[in-house]
Amino acid sequence: MQMGKVNKFGILNLIGLTVLVLVLMLVAPIGVMGSRKNLHKVDGENKQMVLELWNIDTFAGGSISKKDFLEKVSVIFESSHSGVYINCKNMTLEEFSYAVGDNKKPDLISFGFGAGNSVKPLLQPLDIMCDNVKQEVKLSGISNGEQYAVGYLMGGYSFFTTAEKLASTTKEDIVLSKDYYTCGYDISLRKSKKHVYGLCVSNSNYLSPLRCIEKVIDDEIYIADDEYNAYLDFLGLNKSTILLGTQRDLVRLENKIENGSLSDLIMEPVARYNDLIQYVGLVNSEKEENLLYAKEFIEFLICESSQRLLKDSGLFSVVVKDLYDNATFKNLENVVWSVINIPCVF
Repeated sequence: MQMGKVNKFGILNLIGLTVLVLVLMLVAPIGVMGSRKNLHKVDGENKQMVLELWNIDTFAGGSISKKDFLEKVSVIFESSHSGVYINCKNMTLEEFSYAVGDNKKPDLISFGFGAGNSVKPLLQPLDIMCDNVKQEVKLSGISNGEQYAVGYLMGGYSFFTTAEKLASTTKEDIVLSKDYYTCGYDISLRKSKKHVYGLCVSNSNYLSPLRCIEKVIDDEIYIADDEYNAYLDFLGLNKSTILLGTQRDLVRLENKIENGSLSDLIMEPVARYNDLIQYVGLVNSEKEENLLYAKEFIEFLICESSQRLLKDSGLFSVVVKDLYDNATFKNLENVVWSVINIPCVF
C-alpha cells in the first residue's frame, strides 16, 4: 500500500516536471525574442551594431557641447534604425593620435580646424548628397576634388565691448573691427600705470582668429593662453577694451546680462573670416554594414530636421538660418551665414 503511494506521487511529479519543461520551452524563445526586439537584420540574421563616433574639439561649443548635439541626433537616428547604436566619445587630438597608434579607429570622426591633416589618412570620400549645406562650408571639406568631410555646425567670431570700456577711449562711434588699435589706454589714477590693450584674443594651436582683423598691431593686441582666459582677461582683469571672441563668449556675456552682473554689451559680428566649423567624416573600413549605417548617419546629421535641433544651442546650422529669436544671436547667425572666406579644413 505504501509502495503504491510512492509510485502514484512519482508519476505525478514526473508529469509536473514534463509540463514545466514544456512551458519553459515555449516561454524561453519569447524572452529571447523580447530581448532582441531592438536588433536589425543583416543578411537575414538579427544583429546588433555599435558605431563608434570620435569627436575632436578644436573650438568651444555654445550653451551645449558638440557631443551633446551629436548624442541628441544619435538617439533619434537609433529610434529609426533598430539595433544600430552610436557611441559618441570626446577626445583630444593627442588622444586620437595615441589611439590610432594602437591600431584603433572609429567608424565616424567629428573634427574641427587644426585636426584635418591628422584625420585625413583614415577617411574615405563621401558619396552623399550635401548640396543643402552652405556652399562655402561644403567646399571647405573637399580635398583633391573629393568630398572627404562635410561641416555640420558652425560657430562665429565677434568683437565684444561695453559702453563703460568705450567711455575710457577718446574716439566716438568706433568700428570695432577696424579701430580696435585706438582703444588702448593707460590708467593713470593708480600708483603704477597699467596699460590696457586695444584687443584681447586667445592663442590657439588650431585656429587663426587674427585673420578676422584687417591690421595686426602687436603693441595693441594682448594674446591670452586660451579662449577662456581671453574672456577673463577682457572682462575680469580689464586687460583690453575689446575682446575678439566666439559664440561661447556671447553665451557667457548674455548670461551675465541676464543675471545683472553686466549692464550692457556692444557686439560686432565678424563677416571677414570663419574657421569655427565642425566636420564629420567617414572612416575607411572593410565592414560594409558599418559603412552603410555610418553613411546614413552623416546624411541624417545634415538633414533639416536634425539641423533644427541646434535651435538656441549657441551654435549655428549649416543648412538653415532661422534658428534664433534672440536679437543678438540672430544678428550673429545672419553674419555667420554671410561669410564666404572659409579655408579648407585639410
